[in-house]
Amino acid sequence: MRVRAATAEVERLEQTYERLTDDHNASRFRYDAPAFEFECELLVDSAGFALDYPGIASRVFHPGLHSTPRPVVGAGGGRGRPPPKP
Repeated sequence: MRVRAATAEVERLEQTYERLTDDHNASRFRYDAPAFEFECELLVDSAGFALDYPGIASRVFHPGLHSTPRPVVGAGGGRGRPPPKP
């Protein structure tokens, strides 16, 4: 589902997540959103939080600045294009 900000209209958004690999630290998924012609491979940690979301964000960690990793928006470079802003 997605909500258009301008109209608050709710629409069904077709999405597919396919698990590709798994180990004790991370999992890799193929994500596809045909409505946006967007496809990429996501890397998530063992808790399911994104480590790398190509074209959207990548997590970085600076031990001296943060006690926990935080995402940085705008990093990456996946195939396709990110979903457009409403």
